Amino acid sequence: VRIRLQPTEVIYTDFTSEYPTVNALMNIQELLLAEKIDVQPCLEEVQELIETISLKDLLIKQTWPLLRCFVKIIPDGDLLPIRTRYGEQSAATNIGLNYAYSHLGVWYCLADVLASKLLTGKTPQFIDAFKLTPEGRIKTKQWKLFGDERFSIDLTKDDLFARVIEMRADIKQKMKYQPADSSEFIYLDGMQQALKLIANSTSYGV
Repeated sequence: VRIRLQPTEVIYTDFTSEYPTVNALMNIQELLLAEKIDVQPCLEEVQELIETISLKDLLIKQTWPLLRCFVKIIPDGDLLPIRTRYGEQSAATNIGLNYAYSHLGVWYCLADVLASKLLTGKTPQFIDAFKLTPEGRIKTKQWKLFGDERFSIDLTKDDLFARVIEMRADIKQKMKYQPADSSEFIYLDGMQQALKLIANSTSYGV
């Protein structure tokens, strides 16, 4: 929220399946199924990417796997997520997007630093960076979610995150043609809720 304590007209927006979508775009499954993950320095590569990337580039699917990096920066007015207590009455910590300053290096994922660059127009000061590169791939076999043939997943060709969300969308479409008090509607609703939990908990966790 960029405007506080001031009445103003807004439009409420939300993302459909944001975490699974980001995981699918970044091809995180490639890392999850790797036999091992190699950590490679990439400071110059990251600096060049941040200097040249634009919001339009994020509409290109091939851009997203390039963000599987972690970078160490010296924050100097960069807009970064910080977990802390917000307000004296708050017992729990939360994450807010703040203008950050520090004389010390701080590690962030590249996507957060890219967001800062796009929001502020300012390129952060990088001091280190590494990327995650998958090596090999474990063997997987096709399996049926809920033991149902209609919900089969084959990780040799399916992205788990995208497939689960697609299945949920199919179920919600079928629900439109069922009476809300019917046993079929209740059954389908339980399945779509389960798929939502599987998709979000798995993708948020990684």
